[in-house]
Amino acid sequence: MTKINQLFHEWIIETVVNEKREQILKYFQSLDINNLKEGKYTISDESFFMIQNNKLKKIQENRFENHKQYCDFQFVLEGYERILFADVSKLEIQEDNYSKEDIAFFKQPNFLSNEVILGPGSGILFMPETAHKPCLLADDKSRYCRKLVLKVKK
Repeated sequence: MTKINQLFHEWIIETVVNEKREQILKYFQSLDINNLKEGKYTISDESFFMIQNNKLKKIQENRFENHKQYCDFQFVLEGYERILFADVSKLEIQEDNYSKEDIAFFKQPNFLSNEVILGPGSGILFMPETAHKPCLLADDKSRYCRKLVLKVKK
């Protein structure tokens, strides 16, 4: 089992019902993820993933975001990415697009948020209770990050 399949398996076992887990695992077992083009790929009515090639930004150039309907698993394929995250209930909404696109953006909080730096082969799960600020510079060398973002309806 590849590292990405192992991480998906562990995460899905803990967070998603059996029928979704089996469908997602079967779908990913047939893919060569490293050779997929950038874009959105539908797994089912309740799950999809995106391959993203992101230009990384400074902290002040990006905003916290949140999704109410989907769990959000972010897995880095190439490069390094810093992601900040915080309890969504402690943030102030700046732009609410929950009803149209299941996303809201938040003002920069006046408290320190949590952070993680992800490298190739590592990932993190964001549940709807957690806002995240992705695509941030992790160091002086990595300017781009290629990642897979899996969305599974809660």
